[in-house]
Amino acid sequence: MPQNNSGPLADLRILDLAGESGLFCGRMLAELGAEVIKLEPPGGDAFRSRGPWLAGEENNPEASLYHLHYNVNKKSVTINLLKPEGQILFKQMVASSDVVLETMTPGEMDSLGIGFESLQEINPELIYTTITPFGQNGPLSQWSGNALTGAAMSGLLYLNGDMSEPPNQPAAEQAYHMASLVATWSTLIAIRARSTKCVGSRVDISVQEAAAMATVQTANANFYTWHGELPMRGGMRHFGSRHLYLCRDEKWASISIRPVRWHDFVQWLNEEKIEPDLTSEQWSDPFYRRDHQDEIEEAHANLSKKFNRDELVRVGQSRRMLIVPVNKIDDLSQHTQLRERDFFKEVTYDNFADLKLEHPGPAYQFSLTKPPAYTRAPLIGEHNHYMYSEVLNIATDRYDRLAIENII
Repeated sequence: MPQNNSGPLADLRILDLAGESGLFCGRMLAELGAEVIKLEPPGGDAFRSRGPWLAGEENNPEASLYHLHYNVNKKSVTINLLKPEGQILFKQMVASSDVVLETMTPGEMDSLGIGFESLQEINPELIYTTITPFGQNGPLSQWSGNALTGAAMSGLLYLNGDMSEPPNQPAAEQAYHMASLVATWSTLIAIRARSTKCVGSRVDISVQEAAAMATVQTANANFYTWHGELPMRGGMRHFGSRHLYLCRDEKWASISIRPVRWHDFVQWLNEEKIEPDLTSEQWSDPFYRRDHQDEIEEAHANLSKKFNRDELVRVGQSRRMLIVPVNKIDDLSQHTQLRERDFFKEVTYDNFADLKLEHPGPAYQFSLTKPPAYTRAPLIGEHNHYMYSEVLNIATDRYDRLAIENII
């Protein structure tokens, strides 16, 4: 069967009001083929003021790399939701849309008369997805927050880093990414439920709860409940064993030797004349190895120092060992596995002299559909005419007045 290149969500329209905590959700829905309309205030949203920037384009709201990354494949429509006529226009958009995605403080949309209950009267099949620091209810629902507070309040920050150091912040706003991932699949489930029940629903995402999937939504919670002990930061250890080692070329590798490969690993150490000697019979006992990790780690370290990283990985993999490189971004950019699977998508920015940027693509592939062709991140209000003139059928004189009055 031939592949459909429009994506599995090609018939859906998403109104994306999300701030930083939900931008990734909107992007993922767009990668699935949905028409994602990024609604921004006149003049552009605040995320456009975040750097870094294209070289020589500092403070240009169209040149924020943050914006270019998270809003690829989206359309941009400007609208002032603080004005009554803007709220009317938004409701008209909702009538022909499938999903509203927003990240405002609980109750803020209700105070404007455009919350879930009001919008469901207009479109009973609407899916209304919210991402907030702590969810729509509970004693902390009105607290403000960001990716760092989400990591802190979820326990993720406490478990990140080495025990010799204070808790470490996970890099790259991981709490926001977790929340967006949860919001995406929850929205997809709500869309599926709508297809059988013919009614929309509200999807309530808490950044704290989403990030807690990496902490309490694991065996850590049982570890605490059963043993009364707190899981601690692991640093370079995994299940009690160190697994990160520096190679001869100052690059890092991860080494994890499964019990079934222990004797093969010892044979390799012996061939390379690596000290200490782990060939005696007592090392065959897994409990003995558990209690003598220092010697094993010394052998790992000495083996790693003998090889450049890529050679260590090649030889280790040829021996069926779990030895892999610790990749940096430049490693990933040139990675043959990712290139072979067409993970990176080239996008042309005609507004910057046909500049070409590579965007990371989705981490999945479907047999029946391909992701739609990638389009550059939109200019501020680039699709106003499409939405207001073509979709809402607004007359030219009214369209011009709305722009003059800063409603769109």
